[in-house]
Amino acid sequence: MRKFVSFSVKMIAGLLLLIVLALGGFRLAAHFRETDEASALAPPNGQFVESSFGRLHVSLWGDPDGKPVIMTHGMAAWGGLWRETAQALASKGYRVIALDQAPFGFSDNRSTDFSRSAEALRLVQVLDGLKIEKALLVGHSYGGGVALEAALRFPEKFSGMVLVCPVTGLYGRKDDAPPVAGTPPLLLRTQFMREVLISATATNPLLTRFLLGRFMFQKDSIRDDQIEILKLPLTRIGTTQSMALWFKQFIEGDTQAQSADRKMVRKNAVPVELIWGEDDTVTPIAQGDDLALLMKAPQFTRLAGIGHMPQIEAPAIFNTALTAALDRLSGSPFALWDVRPTNVVY
Repeated sequence: MRKFVSFSVKMIAGLLLLIVLALGGFRLAAHFRETDEASALAPPNGQFVESSFGRLHVSLWGDPDGKPVIMTHGMAAWGGLWRETAQALASKGYRVIALDQAPFGFSDNRSTDFSRSAEALRLVQVLDGLKIEKALLVGHSYGGGVALEAALRFPEKFSGMVLVCPVTGLYGRKDDAPPVAGTPPLLLRTQFMREVLISATATNPLLTRFLLGRFMFQKDSIRDDQIEILKLPLTRIGTTQSMALWFKQFIEGDTQAQSADRKMVRKNAVPVELIWGEDDTVTPIAQGDDLALLMKAPQFTRLAGIGHMPQIEAPAIFNTALTAALDRLSGSPFALWDVRPTNVVY
């Protein structure tokens, strides 16, 4: 019996050692992989805009004189993932500005403030840097919370807003409940351990396809070119380090964010529409029902058979729905008030 216990202890110790070595290997691999400057990786349609947070990167599509639409993206993505949607909007006369929200993509990742409030200020400073007085706003997932924050703080900068499966942190909280700071798990309270976790997951190119699929309902709709877009910034200097710091702040939340306060969200003054996948398991559509009621959204586009990533899962359907929403918000004479694209439920 004693020999068996001794053998079991050695086996467990050996397995733990292998896990530690494997995780350390991922962090070391990230260190050697992340050697490129942002300017060397940025796409041809990219532009850097100076701000108080350093250089912010945007991807641009469409006629410079078209109606400006600034777009935010989800966690661990970047503006380039909007490419197919942006091209569809550009064909309808819109000028699309897809912002890389730091520390993702190619925006300056040396800042230490990745709070929702700071991200909203980055967005507005991009508009100022591009000399755009007023724009339409589209925010998806994590970027939906940033978009809402920007609209609440700077309503004069936006003529309309479309939120797509946004992450707001509002659902389930009472109207009088103030935002509460979260606490990272004990194991993730040190920067080094967060870097180890991030290097094994979010910045690990071997897991890019798997992790994207975890956010989707129609997983078989992922294309190789979309995976390559997501992988592009992963060789950028400091990616794992800055993303680990962002992760801590994301868990803690921004207690100063107006978009985390139901009473402030109810006062939103920017015309808004919602688009949501009915089979979204990341931000279930019940959250959309709650937000639509809270904001008194006149139009709530529900996408049947689609999850959290409608621009990837069903691009044609989503692009039609988004174009219609933007046309309505911009007062276009061609606004599709009565069009119901396939698999779209209002």
